[in-house]
Amino acid sequence: MGLSHKNDISKITNIFKPDISIITEIIPQHLKTMKNMDNIVREKMQIVQNMKNGGLIIANFDNEYIKENIYKYNNPGQLSDTNGYKINEMKDGSRVVVVR
Repeated sequence: MGLSHKNDISKITNIFKPDISIITEIIPQHLKTMKNMDNIVREKMQIVQNMKNGGLIIANFDNEYIKENIYKYNNPGQLSDTNGYKINEMKDGSRVVVVR
């Protein structure tokens, strides 16, 4: 899924609910069309909000925008450590694999 304009990701994820999502970066690359970082973050986080329950989210927690915002859109539950990766269980049963 790509992002160029507001609602690009939300339109796609409302039609095709992802089972697995990877969020690698949130950067100011789309400021011209999105106007500010808050809009970019909110749109990228539609991936998390619109996933199927019990899905898998792989997120780059070295990116501060991802780290600071992913749980605002789906609160974590249990935290465990598997093979060096942190796996967070979300309230809807989704899992977030924290990649550093």
